[in-house]
Amino acid sequence: MVAIEIDTDASPVEARLEDGIIHVSLEDGAHLAFPVTLTERLKKATPAELAEIELLPFSLHWPLIDEDLSIESLLQLGYGD
Repeated sequence: MVAIEIDTDASPVEARLEDGIIHVSLEDGAHLAFPVTLTERLKKATPAELAEIELLPFSLHWPLIDEDLSIESLLQLGYGD
């Protein structure tokens, strides 16, 4: 078995919405992808609301729907590659 160490303190450098999936690139080169159905607020949001993503240190914020997701929580849920 191989153990992989994931940097849960990496900050996002890019995030975009594509076909119902949020794609995130982190400063350490890792990538995340997760469905907008992950949370109720994201699931109920319009495409315009979903596309407005603020990159914060260690998290993502959708100001139009007041939703925040930490990079650490996304990695712990297994959305990193």
